[in-house]
Parts: sequence; structure tokens; C-alpha cells
Amino acid sequence: MRRAFLGSIAVCLAGAGISLAQPWGPPPQPQPGTASVAAARAATELPPASVAASPPAPHPSGCATCGQHGMICWPETYPPQIPCRDEGLTLYAWASIEQLVWWIKDSPLSVPLVTSTNTADGFPGFANPNTVVLYGGRDIDYDTAYGLKLACGVFDPKLNLGLEGSVFRIEDQVARFSHHVDPLGTQSLGIPYFDAFDPAEVNNVFLIAFPDELSYGGVNVTTSARFWGAEGNVATTIYANDGWVIDLVGGFRYFDLKESLRLSTASFPANPGAVFFEGSIYDRGGVLTRDDFDTQNRFYGGQIGFRTETYLGRFFGSFKAMCAVGANHQYVSIRGSSTRVSNTGRVLDYNATTGILAGPSNSIRISQDTATVIPVFEVTVGCDITSWLRAYAGYTFLYWGNVTRPGDQIQLLIDPRTVPTNPSYVGGVRADVPRNPFDRSDFWAQGLSFGLAARF
Repeated sequence: MRRAFLGSIAVCLAGAGISLAQPWGPPPQPQPGTASVAAARAATELPPASVAASPPAPHPSGCATCGQHGMICWPETYPPQIPCRDEGLTLYAWASIEQLVWWIKDSPLSVPLVTSTNTADGFPGFANPNTVVLYGGRDIDYDTAYGLKLACGVFDPKLNLGLEGSVFRIEDQVARFSHHVDPLGTQSLGIPYFDAFDPAEVNNVFLIAFPDELSYGGVNVTTSARFWGAEGNVATTIYANDGWVIDLVGGFRYFDLKESLRLSTASFPANPGAVFFEGSIYDRGGVLTRDDFDTQNRFYGGQIGFRTETYLGRFFGSFKAMCAVGANHQYVSIRGSSTRVSNTGRVLDYNATTGILAGPSNSIRISQDTATVIPVFEVTVGCDITSWLRAYAGYTFLYWGNVTRPGDQIQLLIDPRTVPTNPSYVGGVRADVPRNPFDRSDFWAQGLSFGLAARF
């Protein structure tokens, strides 16, 4: 999508990714050459004979590094700049909160859903050169989404082991299209389709509005997307020296992507005998239709990766790469309905199984599981404001292949005998189309994060 890569420095959903499971600060930096020179001189020089060798002074009780009573320091193999703490307090805990600014991949919609012409140019079918596609035929563009991520963890320096977890949620993404034609209008509205008995015919259309001659009304299309996830990891430091820290990270990952597409139409007669419902002609009231296409993808899997962090004074930068492998539970629900209403909106008749694009042959709830690999990459930069507080900003990108999305489940090959609002409707007919293709595509998310983390 257009704005997705303008924000190509963003955070989506992976873990905290800033080495919070360990103490903050770079490894020790000895003065270049001083330690080796002093050691060489001490090894070659003998004490003056006139000076009697004195026994070494006993080490004070307490920390072997700082000498404070009842205190312990971090081993030199861990990042320093951590104050000594009571011997009974060996666990370090942290918590963080992040503001997310995300972009997700557009929802695919390759088929044209709503077409239009001027009434003087005929019906808005594909064969009409004056037909304009008002909606569909291209991906649905979602706007920038904002969200929140919470994370926390603990680290035990004696065991060199940390536990960390996070959960995130972005706001629901909603895109709407609406177009209406009044009784005095000069524009037609329709939903094009291919007839199952004559697929080569490209001028078929379910008319929603054709003022002055048939009917007036409108079309509404609403699409939505909800995305959230969580993870829990175990982390251990495998290298810490010369301003670098490298952690090995592994654990469990969960993602949840739920999307929907709803097509609603309303038609009212402009002239008597212009509205049909289940094979009968009506000159009063109107007909309403609704087609719902819902999908959900739930990923459960293990993950493993690494995290590296480097320091420059109080400033730091980190990179995290994770690979999650597991099962993606895919769910598709398609359902339709048609309703005849009075001029005041009172329901007169109702068909609970068939709309226009959702009929008896594809109205179904179906699910399946597939194996999926999801890589996640994260870059973070920030500053240690104090020994217990840091601020940071980051960018994360994840790619989720083999997901089901609503627009991929729509087919325009239809048996018109199954559509209650069509003049050729035949009750009880068993049709083979449209079908539920259970088509799959891919999904990605990326975005910025701005956060604060505190260590306790």
C-alpha cells in the first residue's frame, strides 16, 4: 500500500527487543595496555631486600568487587554499570510500554463489486464500454493504525537466564464505501456477475438502481481488520564484551488476524413491477440483501532467534531476528440473506440463507490447519536516561504467508436462479456455484514504536 513503506521504520509486534532481560549498560572497558604493562613490571621487579615482605591484608567481608558489606556485584561477564544490590535480591525485573504506529498489507479484492453507468448508456455490465467500476478490482487500502504493546520480564544473573513476555493490539482497521441513487437520478448501479449457464456472457448484472424505469437505491461495503498477538520467551546471554551483548532467545508466539467484508444493497421500485422477491413482483416496499465474508487466522508456534545490542555511552542500538514455526488455524465463514420490507421499513418476508454473492452453494463455515513460518525483524535505538529508566524507538517487520482473507473468497460465477431478488429465481433449486474457493494469500505488518522501559 502507498503509505506502508513511507513508515518503513516502524514496530509491529515482536517482543521488546531491547535486551531488557539483562542489566543495562556496556561491558567493562579496561584502559588499553595499562593492565599488561603493570603486570609485566610486577613480574620482573623484586622487592627491595631491606623491606620485609608483609602478609597480604585480609579481604574485607562483603562484595569481592566493591568491598561493601552484605552486597554482591554482577560478574564481569555481564554488562556493568549496575549498582551493587543486597545479597538476597538476585532477580532483576523490567517492564515497558510502547505506542505503536502501524501499517498492514491491503486487503485483496480482485473482483469488481459495484459498477455504474449513466442510465442513457444502458445497463452497467462488463460488455458496456461506458461501465465504470465504482468499487472492487483493486486492493482495499487501510489507513495508519495505532496500538499499544506491554512487556515485562525478569533476569537471574546467577543462572544467566531471563523470562520475558509481551502482548500487543492495534486498533481495528475499517474501510467503508457507500453509493446511493435517488429516484430522480441519472446513474445506474449494479453488481456484475457471470451466469453459470453462459459464462462467456459478460454483460450480466444484478441491478440495484436504474431510476425512471426500474428502481432506485444504494450499495454499502464495509471491510474491517483486527490484528493482535503475544509471545513468551526464555533468554540467555551467550556473549558480553567490548560494548556488545548477544542473547539467544526462544519461546512461544501467537498471532490473530480477523477480517470481514460486508456487502449490503437496498432497492425500491421507481415504477410498479420493478422489484422482485422469490419469484414474485412487488410495486410497493423494497428489497434488502446482505453478503458477509469473514476470515480468521490464528497462529500458534515456537520461535527461536537472537538479539544483539551495542552501546555508545548512554546510547544504544539493537537488532533482533526471530523465526516462528507452527500451525495456522484458518477459518472462513460465508453467509447471505435477503429481506422484503414495506415503505416504512417493516419486514414483510425474509430469506435467511441467500444474498447475491453468498448462496446455498457457498454459505458455509469451514476451517483447516496449515504449517506456517513467520519471520520477524526488529531494529531499536534509544538512550538510558538513568540506571533504571530508558527511552527508545524502533521498527519491526513481519511476514505471514499462507493466510485466508475475505476478498479472496468472493466468486462472480453465479446461478441466478438462486438469488431471491432476481426475476429468474426458482425456489429449492440446487446449484453448484458460487463455490467457496478457500483461496489464500499473504500478510505483512510493519510500523514504528515509541516506548519507555523501567528496571526494578
